Amino acid sequence: MNIKKQGLGQATGKIILMGEHAVVYGEPAIAFPFQATEITAVFTPAKTMQIDCAYFTGLLEDVPQELANIKEVVQQTLHFLKEDTVKGTLTLTSTIPAERGMGSSAATAVAIVRSLFDYFDYAYTYQELFELVSLSEKIAHGNPSG
Repeated sequence: MNIKKQGLGQATGKIILMGEHAVVYGEPAIAFPFQATEITAVFTPAKTMQIDCAYFTGLLEDVPQELANIKEVVQQTLHFLKEDTVKGTLTLTSTIPAERGMGSSAATAVAIVRSLFDYFDYAYTYQELFELVSLSEKIAHGNPSG
């Protein structure tokens, strides 16, 4: 794999117009991306593995339980890439309101995975991205709405 000087990942929020609660039971809903909101994840090499976001700044190993999904998606993505020992700073900048049903946790996971894939210049499939993000969402929500 080629390694870049930094990895960049982005994702937008979403709005479920109809069927918000039906989705968790496997039923259809009407949803669309809300491109007025976005999250950007930037991964840069460093001597330790760190997170820098609005809710926490510090070592990945010290991430509070409320952000366990972020820790898990970072670790699982690095494991998937066979780069478990890589260290760096993951900086997250978001305009997606948290806890408003706009997909902030899923978008965060997507941006993180994309930033790590970008850093290692890994050409991922949609299925690979989906599986890694799903791990994070199950930790964040148990049974996510999408």
